Amino acid sequence: MVDPDPDRVAGEWCKRVIRGEMARRGLSYEDLADRLCLVADYMGPHPLRNKVARATFSAAFFVQCLAAMECKTLDIDLLTIWRESRAEEMLGDKEDDDQVE
Repeated sequence: MVDPDPDRVAGEWCKRVIRGEMARRGLSYEDLADRLCLVADYMGPHPLRNKVARATFSAAFFVQCLAAMECKTLDIDLLTIWRESRAEEMLGDKEDDDQVE
């Protein structure tokens, strides 16, 4: 069993943080896009949604999103995300083995 790619796990965590902070503040992608134009180059809501969904953005973009949402603190529990990702992969491998039988 190969461990999950740490970059992918970190990217997924960042995506969850952005979406979670948006939900806590009741923000849509359009709202976030409007706020981002104050701290970064303008990006429309559709490209923004796609960029967040891919979870392959830069640390600078992540920080810009947090700044645009006026996020002051984060609960950084990357280890939990890592464990969840690993468990999902292990379950996926087990399901694949079950289908072969």
